[in-house]
Amino acid sequence: MSWKQILKADLESKILSEIEKEGGALGMKNLKQFGDESKIKQALSKLRKEGKIFMHEDGDIYTHKPEDIEKLGLKFQDDNVKFAYNQAVKQYGKRLKKEIKQAYKFYNRPITQQDLEQAKRAISSQGVSSLPSMRHTGTNMQRA
Repeated sequence: MSWKQILKADLESKILSEIEKEGGALGMKNLKQFGDESKIKQALSKLRKEGKIFMHEDGDIYTHKPEDIEKLGLKFQDDNVKFAYNQAVKQYGKRLKKEIKQAYKFYNRPITQQDLEQAKRAISSQGVSSLPSMRHTGTNMQRA
């Protein structure tokens, strides 16, 4: 094994460990610390061909295959709503996906920020709060 091959293997292991350290996903900016951008891109290309990493259309790098929103059949009003959806899925999980799918089928139009907020409110009203339920009686709050 030549020195170039050893250095490439070292760069690839650094990239993989950095992705794992960041929770399985990161952007290119996190990798610039490891050297020249062209060498990093070569290493990423090799890792992708080997199936060790996956690239998302927005440029993020994953060690697992990211769920493709289009597979769910969803369309969004704009990229900001799509980004907000991805962030909300991290917090609300499958319940949010279910609510958004229902809204998409019902309205038969791209998902808007308002749809997303409505889905989050619906999930919150389904009792995800860890606080005990309270009922309002006059001016005092009492446990139900």
